Amino acid sequence: MKRTVDWRYATVGLALFLAACGSSAPAASPNAGAASGAAKPSAAASAGGDALQQLYAAAKAEGQVTVVAPTQDELMTQLVDAFNKKYPGIKVNVTNMTAGQTVERIVTESSAGKTSVDTSQASLDTIQPLIQRQLLGSADWSSLTDGAPQDLVLPGGLGVTYYHLPNLIAYNSSLLKDGDAPKQWEDLAKPQFKGGKLLLDNRGHFMDHLGFQWGEDKMVQYARDLKAQQPLFVPRMSDAVQRLAAGEAPVATVSLGDYQLTQAKGAPIKIAGVGPINASNFVLYVLKSAPHPNAARLYVAWSVSKEARALFEKIGSYALATPGSGTKVAQTLSDLHIDVWTPKTTDDVDTEAKYQKAVQDVFGK
Repeated sequence: MKRTVDWRYATVGLALFLAACGSSAPAASPNAGAASGAAKPSAAASAGGDALQQLYAAAKAEGQVTVVAPTQDELMTQLVDAFNKKYPGIKVNVTNMTAGQTVERIVTESSAGKTSVDTSQASLDTIQPLIQRQLLGSADWSSLTDGAPQDLVLPGGLGVTYYHLPNLIAYNSSLLKDGDAPKQWEDLAKPQFKGGKLLLDNRGHFMDHLGFQWGEDKMVQYARDLKAQQPLFVPRMSDAVQRLAAGEAPVATVSLGDYQLTQAKGAPIKIAGVGPINASNFVLYVLKSAPHPNAARLYVAWSVSKEARALFEKIGSYALATPGSGTKVAQTLSDLHIDVWTPKTTDDVDTEAKYQKAVQDVFGK
């Protein structure tokens, strides 16, 4: 039966933030931004209908942009080719590096008074050190692209939601009938799922959002109940989905991306209608001291455009899960009546980390 949807989950959905309060930072000219090395909005950001063309002209004058991303090389090649077709004359230098390593590199370089990265992407929790150190540049993103409504823009224009990675409960349909699959979180603590019947990520991220809905005490007790089920703990959700597909256990915690890739190979797995679930929010950002600030902002503006978002989903299954966003991810969750929680503020990120640590303490990680 479809649940009543809480405003926190339905209205916000998987969108990263509510609209930022107030107006964007004042614009600066393209030349001034380039000269200072700061990723401040140029005149292109507020020039109305020709804003993007002015930004493109400023970006071409810079000639290149350095993008550091944890995206597979084959996907980045297709994305860069599409960007260059749309905006020729700008060389895109790509480095494949994890989001955490990129943030560490940026912080280290900043301490030495240098910046080699123009733009990158990471989950909201990962970029907290950059926000705290005020290393991110801003822009009026909604004026530069058709794919960045205000509910996807970070406060102050410090970045834009790029895609979401929902964490789900899935089951092996060869081991479990559809009618016997879990339908709510409490079902996982029932006797039929005791004794190696659950593959759970021992990092606890799949359930840390329950602290916001239930309160910390109830969430911690639920974690104890799950541990009492004698689950098979795994270090990563990618491991869980592989072992689920192999029939090692009937139920597992999985990421939607891993689930889609595994199911596409013919694995007998399905999504259980357990919710609300949480999702990691991946944002694109530009460094305040980016060497090529206009080219960086142009690359981000294109990357979050409807055209580029559709391409990214087509070639890599990375997409928004925001209700009404029109993506396959959003439609899948809507069809299953699964509500979604995602952090909206820095305080939410800090609290979620505290809840995750509490779950890990119970699980013994």
